[in-house]
Amino acid sequence: MMTRGSLLSLQLVALATFLLLSVTAGAWRNPDAVVATIAGMRGVVAMTVQNAPAQIALKNIPTTAPMTTNVTRLMLDFAAMLIGLDAADSAKAKERA
Repeated sequence: MMTRGSLLSLQLVALATFLLLSVTAGAWRNPDAVVATIAGMRGVVAMTVQNAPAQIALKNIPTTAPMTTNVTRLMLDFAAMLIGLDAADSAKAKERA
């Protein structure tokens, strides 16, 4: 299981990559350019990782981004159902999904 520190480190790397790509590539002349897509996806990864600690490492703490957290919870539940490492977690995921 990932710890808070590893999740925050992953978020830092994603944000730094997003910033680096955005600054070095300059203004986007073509939003469909590969570097623009990669930079945008790094931003998405950073936002996802921001919400993951609320679901994984900081249980029973209210969220500040309810809609994003709901989507994150749904994706984590789908992963738990598909992978099914723990039968109890899979059953809880099926109830929530």
